[in-house]
Amino acid sequence: MANNDKYANELIVPGTKVVHKEYGTGIISKVLSDNLYVSFDNRDKDLIFPIPDSFIKGYLCIKGINIDPVISEDTHQPLASVTKSPASGAFSTWLDRYFDQFPARWKKEKYLWKAVQTFQERWDPDASDFSQMLNDATVDADYLLNHTRFYPRAMIVDLAQRNPSYVRSMFISLFDENVDVSSRAVKFSDEAEHMRTQYNGTLYSARYQTMNSISAYLWLKYPDHYYFYKYDVAKEVSKAIGLPYASLRDSEVNKMIHQFSLMDEISAVLKQDDRSRKLLIPHLEKTLYSDEQLHCMAIDFAFFIRPCYADSKA
Repeated sequence: MANNDKYANELIVPGTKVVHKEYGTGIISKVLSDNLYVSFDNRDKDLIFPIPDSFIKGYLCIKGINIDPVISEDTHQPLASVTKSPASGAFSTWLDRYFDQFPARWKKEKYLWKAVQTFQERWDPDASDFSQMLNDATVDADYLLNHTRFYPRAMIVDLAQRNPSYVRSMFISLFDENVDVSSRAVKFSDEAEHMRTQYNGTLYSARYQTMNSISAYLWLKYPDHYYFYKYDVAKEVSKAIGLPYASLRDSEVNKMIHQFSLMDEISAVLKQDDRSRKLLIPHLEKTLYSDEQLHCMAIDFAFFIRPCYADSKA
């Protein structure tokens, strides 16, 4: 019994998503002794499952996590193991630091998950007031899209107010996954610059629709495919954890694409480390994105290594 309690406390916690072959995806509501209570949408009451037998026999599995049976030294009965990532060296050290500090940092960093969820709920390309919709959809991403001397969000919302059909078409093209992402990003930036020069540059003094802001739009729309891009962050992260990154001489769009690949590697490692979901899932409120592919967490990990706009964040 003691070993079962140890298993429950270390891996199975209330809020964890599990999958049942018949009932689909459910959420653990409570863990009592050697029993697990799971809430399913298609069931009126919580269902009770014994632990660890339900996992060992394959009736349940944790969503997105593979549980490998191991043998307990005390009872010689199979229990589930917590799998750590295959990262080694500096990468592993940074991961340990990140996971240790994750709970303390959550209150200030959960805006990443909030920004995605807000955009997912509010984005509507057919909105009659496109400018207002765009403002509302990106309001929780303001920290990344508006800060000292950098105003891409304010600029694009303002341009959408002046010429909503043109800006609407810009976003529709940007979000067309049938076209190469590099081409889409460059086209969006050029079209925004064309609009700015139409007003003789009097609205804004700089070209704010850069790959930084464009990557944010892509990530907000397709959070399981893209990431927020910032060259200084990617360069520092690659150096810290020993993964390759683009040259300073590369074009900005190529640097962005290279960062996407770098972040894919980080996300893959996070998904193999059970600590990721063990820490994240209990914090995910209904107003926050579920982050199945852990792309938000990968961004947060990068910001942990090289804080983004740290001097301007309260």
